[in-house]
Amino acid sequence: MEARTLSQEVDKFSGRYATYLNALLGVLTTIIDGPTPTSERARQAYNMRSLAMFRNALEAESGLIRYVFTQVKSRAIYNAIEDLGLDSAESVESDLLSQFIEEQSHEAIELLRAQMLRETRTGRQYLRDFAMEVSLRVNGAGQREAAALIAVKKDMGPLSFTHMDRRGYRWKSQRYIETMFKSYLFAIYNESYIYALARHGVNEAVAYHDDPNHRNNGLRFSFAQREDGLPFYKDIRKDVFHPNANLIVAYR
Repeated sequence: MEARTLSQEVDKFSGRYATYLNALLGVLTTIIDGPTPTSERARQAYNMRSLAMFRNALEAESGLIRYVFTQVKSRAIYNAIEDLGLDSAESVESDLLSQFIEEQSHEAIELLRAQMLRETRTGRQYLRDFAMEVSLRVNGAGQREAAALIAVKKDMGPLSFTHMDRRGYRWKSQRYIETMFKSYLFAIYNESYIYALARHGVNEAVAYHDDPNHRNNGLRFSFAQREDGLPFYKDIRKDVFHPNANLIVAYR
């Protein structure tokens, strides 16, 4: 499973998440355009529908994440064994590697769960703020409710789902979750490939990119123990094999 195929899996995941966000926006739009958008009943309706959508989407994605992660691991091992000129990958599979995939799956699912819940909360806050703005205009400025509803809709505009990371950088939610998923896929492929090489006594590999002119394409490194003149995988992993690099590990 080469970099392009991994990226295709990322695109599928990103598309499904975009569908989820659009569905949330659809629920919000239906409520705001409804007869009583500022009522407690409207907010309760949003809560019920958004949480049901959250549970269904998370359950579906959890199964897909575990399946895709396992497939990526198996493909990496197959490619490593083939690149080494060997016949069977049976000697590579181990409880340790299975545990690695399970832990990566759990982490990715928990990250997804947290972000999806943030999206539902963002929708609730939007509805609450909408109701408060309408109330201020009606009670404080003496506007008619119909006029206040139109004005607040225009002023607040459409809801935008975002995520702020630890550095204070604000991402669009879809882009954030896509990048995180991509980082898991490439890490699983590369770590599984390296593990397969190490199980067969190999200590060196190269970084491969579909573009032969990529600055790190062909970069040779060691990974089991340090070798003179070669960078060590753990030292370069963060800077060289970051999610947007689209680099995979190869034997030669």
